[in-house]
Amino acid sequence: MSHDPSAYFMKVDWENLKDDLADYAGTNLKEVAQRINVPYLALNDFLLGKKPLLSMSAVLLVIAAMSREVSRYVTFDTGLLDASAPQSPPENSAEQPDINALVRIDLMARAMKGEQTYGTRLKPFNGRNALVDAYQEAMDLSVYLRQAIAEQELSQKDERQELTFVEYHEEAMSTAIYPQRGKNPYYPVLGLAGEAGEVAEKFKKIIRDTAGDWTEADRNEIAKELGDALWYITAVADEFDMNLTDIAARNLDKLKGRSKRNTLGGSGDDR
Repeated sequence: MSHDPSAYFMKVDWENLKDDLADYAGTNLKEVAQRINVPYLALNDFLLGKKPLLSMSAVLLVIAAMSREVSRYVTFDTGLLDASAPQSPPENSAEQPDINALVRIDLMARAMKGEQTYGTRLKPFNGRNALVDAYQEAMDLSVYLRQAIAEQELSQKDERQELTFVEYHEEAMSTAIYPQRGKNPYYPVLGLAGEAGEVAEKFKKIIRDTAGDWTEADRNEIAKELGDALWYITAVADEFDMNLTDIAARNLDKLKGRSKRNTLGGSGDDR
């Protein structure tokens, strides 16, 4: 079942259009139909009242043939051009209009909005530099695209911040591939030692190259290495059927006990 998208976005003054078309065509309706490539029967039935409506494309072709302004017959809902307007589609997805048709409607609506703003349609040699205008619009587009990318990144970052130890453990271990997994804690232990060395290596280079002043790029690289170390810590815990939540809770209990005993400083695991 097809649906004319104009039902959602166009309101046509059918009586006015019918009267003007009858005056324009006179007895030459067939010739008009052939010239604008609209079926003669469709136009004839429309004028006779047998068919109350015309398709959107036929309406626009008829108006163009009569050299009349579209705004004389058609009112557009320009909500899609208003950034503050809601842009919800029809509720029934089976009745969603054709996207290409919607673009054509948006273009017509934009043309009408421009005519209302400037008093005329866009025409050649209008005193403006089209290349400069297009370049400025392209810069605006790049800004909006970058905004969308930044918002997407921030949204993903917020989602990552809500990640729990349990979720990380499950997702991280879904990528664990090494010999005799489940019976081989030595592999992730050695990997952990290697990643700890990578973290130390990053700091060594910061001291060597910038006298200990790190940059945001250094910070990101260190975060990557810490993430690799966390993966191996998780793999070691997994080998012993332990989870990060329990390990973290045990560590906090130990630190709270030391704090109560005033033994956070000093040496010895059982102080």
